[in-house]
Order: sequence, then C-alpha cells, then structure tokens
Amino acid sequence: MRVGWRFLCALALVSVLGCGGASGVAETGGADSGEGGDAVSEVVEDISEDVGDAPNDAIDDIEADPDGSPECAADDDCDAPFSCVEGACACPGGASVCGAYCVDWLSDPQHCGECDNLCPAGSKCKDGECACVGMMTPAFCGNQCADLDSDPANCGECGEACEVGSDCESGACTCDEGLTLCAGSCADTSTSLPHCGGCEQPCGTLETCHEGVCLLPAGPRPVSPLSTSRSTGALVTLRWEPSILGETRVEICANHACDPVVQEWTLGQGVGELVAEMNSGVHFWRVRSVVDGEVVNSSEGNPVWQFHVAHASAGAPTTLWGAVPDFDMDGYADVIVGACGLGGTGCGSAVFVFPGLPGGVDTVAATIISGPPSGTFGQSTSSAGDVNGDGYPDLVVGSWVSSSAYVYLSGPEGIEPQPLVEIQEFAGLFPIFGVSVSSAGDVNGDGYADVVGGNPIESSIYVYFGSASGPSNADSVTLYSPSEGAGMGISADGTCDVNGDGFADVIAGNGTSQAVVFHGGPEGPSPDDATVLDGETLCPDGTCNFGISVACAGDVNGDGFGDVVVGSHAVLGAMVFEGGPLGVTAESPTILEGLGTFGISVAAAGDINGDGFSDVLSAGDGEFFVHFGSAEGVDPIAGIVRTSEVASFGAAVVGGRDVNGDGFMDVIVGAPSAASAYLYLGTEGGLEEDPVLLLGPSNVGFGYVVAGLWPPTRR
Repeated sequence: MRVGWRFLCALALVSVLGCGGASGVAETGGADSGEGGDAVSEVVEDISEDVGDAPNDAIDDIEADPDGSPECAADDDCDAPFSCVEGACACPGGASVCGAYCVDWLSDPQHCGECDNLCPAGSKCKDGECACVGMMTPAFCGNQCADLDSDPANCGECGEACEVGSDCESGACTCDEGLTLCAGSCADTSTSLPHCGGCEQPCGTLETCHEGVCLLPAGPRPVSPLSTSRSTGALVTLRWEPSILGETRVEICANHACDPVVQEWTLGQGVGELVAEMNSGVHFWRVRSVVDGEVVNSSEGNPVWQFHVAHASAGAPTTLWGAVPDFDMDGYADVIVGACGLGGTGCGSAVFVFPGLPGGVDTVAATIISGPPSGTFGQSTSSAGDVNGDGYPDLVVGSWVSSSAYVYLSGPEGIEPQPLVEIQEFAGLFPIFGVSVSSAGDVNGDGYADVVGGNPIESSIYVYFGSASGPSNADSVTLYSPSEGAGMGISADGTCDVNGDGFADVIAGNGTSQAVVFHGGPEGPSPDDATVLDGETLCPDGTCNFGISVACAGDVNGDGFGDVVVGSHAVLGAMVFEGGPLGVTAESPTILEGLGTFGISVAAAGDINGDGFSDVLSAGDGEFFVHFGSAEGVDPIAGIVRTSEVASFGAAVVGGRDVNGDGFMDVIVGAPSAASAYLYLGTEGGLEEDPVLLLGPSNVGFGYVVAGLWPPTRR
C-alpha cells in the first residue's frame, strides 16, 4: 500500500500550504479567522481519521510486503530502522524486520531463520539454522549444546550421564587414573569393599579393603610385658590394645608356634588387661579376637610374644626388666660377642651370635655380622628388645667412629644380615654417638622397645622410639646431663622401671663422678624428670671413674621396684641404688666389695641362686663376682667369685639369661686378650666351676664386649 497525499500533508502541517481547497481557508481573515481555525481543525481531524495509525500500519505492511516500501531519495526520507535502498525504504543488507529492528536471519542467534527463533546457549546461528560449534560430536540435548564425544552428562547420546569420578572419552564413559569401571561406576579397587582387587570381588562383613586385599580389622595388640622381658615375680600383668572386632582370647603357649595352648581366657570387648599367676620359666603368649564365639585371626597376624618368670614366692611384688636375646624365639637365649677392642686387642668390626641349645650353647657362631672395616663396629652391642612388635628381639650395634648405631631385625631364621636402619647423630665438633648402645625398654608405654645410645663428647644420650616399622632417625629424644661435667653417655642402659609407674627408665654414666636416671613417661623420658647419682662416697676427689659402667640390676630386694648398679674401676667398688615410689634413692647406696678394678663392668645376674631376688654381677682385673640379693637388699660381699689367669678376663660380663633352658641363670665373661668368651652355666644355687669356652679370631678384639641381656660398657 502506498501512503496517499493526505498522509503527506498531515506530516507537513505547515500553514496549510495549498493542500486541495485549503488555501482558501488560509486567506480568510478578521472575524472569519475563528471560522478559519475551526476549518483547519476540521481538516486535521479529517486527515487524522483518514490516516489513523498510518506509520505503524506502514511498518506492518512493509514487514508483510517488503516490495511495498515507501519510495525515498535518501535515508532521511525513511523512518528508523529503515534505510533508503534503491529508492525504497527497507532494511539494509538484506536484513529482515523483526519488531522494531532489522535483523539478519542467517546469523542472528535471537532470530535465526525467522523472528524470535532463539538459539540455545553455546550455539550460533549459521545459514539461518542454530548450530553447535567447536565440538567433535555436537548435538542439542534439551535446550543446550553438548559434545557427545566428551560431555560426561551426555556421553555418546543425550542424557547418557557418566558416574561421578569418571570422564567421557570418544563417546564412552571412562574412569580417572587409578580407578576401574565396575558395573557402570568407577571404583578404587585398592580400597573398594564391593570391588577389592578387581570388579565384583566383595570383602566380608568385618573386613576392610587395603591395597586390593580384603583384611580383617587389626586384632588386639600385645603391649606388656615387652617380648623377651623378665618378670621378677609370679604375678604377671598382661596388657594389650583391644580390637574393635569383639572379645579377646588370651592364650599362654608352650612354644612360639602356640602348639599346644596350655592356658586361655576369653575376655569381654574393650578389656585390655589380665593378671595371671605363672610358674617360673619361659612363657609364650598371644591375643586374638573372638567374634560370635569363633576365634578370628587378624590379617596383620597375631604375634607371639615371650616373657621369662623368675623364681619367686607367690604374691611377691613384680617388676619387669631386661631383653633376653632369643633371636629365633626357640626358648633358649643366644650369646652375643663383639669383636672390636681397644688397647692393642684389635678391631674386627664384627659381632658374633652363638645360639643357645638344650645342652648349653653352640660353640660355632650361627651369625657373624660385619660392619665398616675402618670403624669401631661391634665395640658396643646389645639386644635391642622387640623394636617393631613382631615378638622377636632385635639387635643394636654401635660404631662410634662413624657416630652411628645399626639396628638389625630378627625372625624365625635368626638375625637378618642387613640392618633395618642406621641411626646417625652428628651433634658437636667431635660426635662419637654409639660409644654405648642398649635397649631402653619401653620408655613411653606404647608396646615397642626403644633404643638408647650415648655421645659422651656432648654429654648426652639419645632415645629412639620403636614402632610397627621400627626406630628411625626422625623419632627420638635427646637427653643432656642435668649437671655440670662432660662424659655422660660413655655408658647407658634401660629396661628398668625404678619408680613402678609402668614406664621403663634410662640410666647413663659419665665415667668420672656421676650417673643419671631419666624417668620414662607417656612422651618418653624427660631431662626435667631425672635423678643424679653421685660417686662421692667412693671417691670424694672425683677421680674414681664412677659411672664407667651402668646397668639395671633387676629387683635386688623384692619390693617391686627396679634397682640400678653403677661401676667404678679406678678404686675398689661398685654401688647399688635401690628404686622406690619416687625413683632411685641417691643417698646411702650399697657399696659392693671386691678386688682390683672389679667395677669395670657391671650387670644384672638374674636370680642365680633361685631365692626370688635379683643378683648383681661385677667384673674386672681377671675375675668376676656375684652379689646375692635379699629382702634387706644386695649383699656387699660376693657370694660367688670366679677367677682366671687371663688378665683381660672380666673386661665384660653379662647375665640374667638361660642359654640351655634348664631354668637357671647363666653368666658370660669376656677376655679380649685371649680372643675368648666364657660361659658359666647355672646350677641349683650357683654356677658351674668350669666354663664353656667360646673362641673367636685373634687380634680382632673378640670378647671385648659380651651382651646377652645387658649392654656393653666403655672401658
């Protein structure tokens, strides 16, 4: 439709310029001007009626019929949004009219192909059609674009969603690295209960999945007595960590294989302690879970531990001490002899282990452990106790030239040839850590034996905590002498509870005038909780080498508290300090009488005469002495004396273990100048006169150190 002349005149409305007969109206003046005004109004009104909504109608008509666009000579002749295109008002560039706008139906995503055809989010308008772009396999899923090749919500086809934790690759659901697609879902087969180790391999009701293996929860774990420790009394308190599985079965066994079980108790869930009266001798025990009346073995195993009960009257107070070196857990203590000495005896940098047997001891070493040839490996060595809780006692060897200590695990075949860990300490300008090494007992009560080593240059000792994986350099505590004076750590020992709080305590000597007892606790020993033992009674001038050797003495008076013995070889004497509720009493020690430098080496003897009291050993200068314990304490006069023409006989002495399983305590004495160690077997009430001779290679210091239960000491 074309807009007629009336529309154009209405748009002008300027003085009624000759539109039809209107010019006559404009020429009328005077009084007729009112009539003229009315005439103009009538004309305008008439035009309005005739034109009406002509502009809007025109746009609508143009939309309906673009060819009917108004004629124009320039863009100004056209109303927005039109331009003058080839003499007619129209949308430029072939665009189309949608509402009051010109749009390109070929590319406009809001009017794609036709007005108001809105393309979904993520798509574009291409050639008048909505299309998803930049995708391998584009598709419209619902009201949005999806790449069926990689979209985990629309994988392969719309609405096909992948499981949480999986991805979509090439139109198929796949799992992240380390996961496996099982029954349409991704599973970590190393931990998944229904897919443990592989798809459709479920674990049982009580089991967990660990590294692809179905395991029962950890069973109860023994804590005390530490494996291979000694009880001074018949009443033994067995302690363990209960399991979440159920009740606990406590079993006393005749041997390490627990075949047969000779006594058992079943205790309620959460119970972790049992007091049992035991006969003297070697006992094996373990704890297992009971579920619905059935014994359930832990997937981690149920370690069998060993403990030794001394001869004691029923009801006598009990304390625990020691770490018997029964490395293969056959019930017979083994003998350890170090081959590295001073004073011209040579250093073979080796440790020899002789296995105990029913008839005594094998005189041929079953194990020889060699260390660095240029060091002092083997100049200190000891049973470490059970540092990893598997029931087998382990071995620690010092090498102070390299400021190191080596821990060797043991098992059914004895001691492993390679160390579990090399512990090193380099504090100070001249570190000589490893001059003394020993088991510390369980200083923090966690059920693992700890290890102690001395560094006398720094006047310090280091305690390394045991764990399921054994001790490490990272988990330790350093203890310095609480008083002035250097040398603390030249001797060290542990495994003794002097105050009866259930934690093992540690003793260290400085070799000049003092020894220090550090008390254990939940966090281990602390320098703030220590007792200083002074040697002034023996040597007021401080020149008696007091503390050159130290040891836990067991319980010499049967009061249930551990006691300690301190050696001093420059004068005649060694001292025994008794324990009590507050720890050892520094005042009024018992001075042991002997000859020569008999305090060069001191140790616990165990109960040599079977009277229920621990006895004490001291040795040096070609002889050793046994001082018997009693209710009044240790006897200062030796009850047994053994001598030798070998001058170095007594350089080292150990006791408190039974190598032939006859129930009597045996004693080993070293003589490095003769490359020998002497085993004195126990008898009823004493020791045999003639020893079993253990020979080692010459000129290597064999016999400079002997360690069956107690650590070597520096001489």
